[in-house]
Amino acid sequence: MVYRKATKVSFILVLSLVIFSCGGNSGSSNSSNSQLHPNGVNLGGDYVLEDWFFSSSQVDHYVATPCTYADTGIASSQIFAQSTSVPDFTWTSETQMIQQFSEQGYTDSQIEALFTSHRANYLLDPTRRIDNLNSVFSHIRSLGIREVRLPITWAITYPTLSYTINPGNGGSPVVVPATTQVTLIQDPFYPDLEWATIPIGQVMQVLKTASKHGIKVLLDIHAYPGGSSDGTYNGIWPLQPEFWNTGLDSNNIPIYQDNFQTIFQNLITWADSLYKMSDKSYADGLGGLTAMNEPAHLMGIPAARCSDGSWGITSYQDVLDTLALAVSDFRQSSLPRHNVKLYMNIIETMFPTTMTGDQIYSAIGTWWNSVTTSNERHKWAVLDLHHYFAWDGNCNSCLQNYVTNGVIQQAGFDQMKQCSDDWYLTIRDKLGLSAKDKLATTEFSASANSDTYQSCASGNAQPTTPSNYEAYRNAVLKYQLDDAKQANIDMYFWTWTIPYNDNFQNEWSLINILK
Repeated sequence: MVYRKATKVSFILVLSLVIFSCGGNSGSSNSSNSQLHPNGVNLGGDYVLEDWFFSSSQVDHYVATPCTYADTGIASSQIFAQSTSVPDFTWTSETQMIQQFSEQGYTDSQIEALFTSHRANYLLDPTRRIDNLNSVFSHIRSLGIREVRLPITWAITYPTLSYTINPGNGGSPVVVPATTQVTLIQDPFYPDLEWATIPIGQVMQVLKTASKHGIKVLLDIHAYPGGSSDGTYNGIWPLQPEFWNTGLDSNNIPIYQDNFQTIFQNLITWADSLYKMSDKSYADGLGGLTAMNEPAHLMGIPAARCSDGSWGITSYQDVLDTLALAVSDFRQSSLPRHNVKLYMNIIETMFPTTMTGDQIYSAIGTWWNSVTTSNERHKWAVLDLHHYFAWDGNCNSCLQNYVTNGVIQQAGFDQMKQCSDDWYLTIRDKLGLSAKDKLATTEFSASANSDTYQSCASGNAQPTTPSNYEAYRNAVLKYQLDDAKQANIDMYFWTWTIPYNDNFQNEWSLINILK
């Protein structure tokens, strides 16, 4: 999810890109919970480890970890393990945490057991009688939510299929074994780092349980080997992203394209196989696939990154050409016939700072229209743009500009309403999409600033929290949902639960917002 975000602050500052013009119309400041339900929600933090999810409120109030913490890290080993019996250290990313456990003398099997326990328990909440996966989906369904997005890493394993990832440039390929167990495997680009695999059987259990409650699951490949984006969700942060830095094969084809297709085609082939099984509940739970989350995030904004090495590519077009392969591969599968959707996520920070917002959206829309047909865009090809007000300097200044005597003034509500209108009600036209073309925002939140100490909606603003912060928070959420409904945009909230750091719960954790 989210992420990368120190990132988006810099996106606004470096680009000086005015996507919103926040002004006047007033909006309601009060909303009942029944008006705050998105049609989808992310299950972040379970299979993809992002440092801020595992930090304490005493050390972290930034959704995107600043580069100043790149050396020390802010996530806690004991918070991740939910145990004080493990060594106490801070970490920056999944692979770096695994490395530190190994250096502390933990065996592979002990580390694998920590991941197995985490994945089995992270979404549970005994205080709400959510004590197993079935009750998780029962609670989600009770709130009127019918779709979930499950972020996963590239390190998926299959019972009878092994596959190879090639780092190129003379590096040694890495074989991902066929297995049904959580296993540590080497990152192809960083030989000293390891990932914890995700056995496909674990994903199947999620699908089966979701289908029992009439919920569809969107499987999102959120992180790729070597890091395909910059930000704390990429698995190797703060190291230089290397996924695209492979060179060419003997046929002058980028090796990263072969790696991309290997990972995504394997997922497609597995998804196809669900429809041949006698137990139809697995297939019934599958709603869609996302080929790559936030591709090449921050490639276009060097000043926002914590490392300054080469990406191995020089243009966003290289990324778009690679993503187009996912459209072709998906098209040739049986999935469109089974009403499974392909969500194509694109992020603006991939584009250079020389392009304006309108130019970026025009380029995205032009490309999307060129690689899909009108019929496909109406049925299964979904263009997906994440959107957060928390990183927009035009929309995240409530605390500085609109609080008087500890109360958020109506002008603050009006500003956020205008921000919502200016994006959701105009984005389809900027992209050049028709009213029937499928469009999604699979990540958004109720946050008004990526630093919770600076947010009118967080409940822990410094030095004083506005007395009506909750009404403002609800308004931020409702404005987006109302506009998205009007604009026919499918919305997934980021995220379902953030159990360990209460600095983030009021804006980023849907289970806390809807109570």
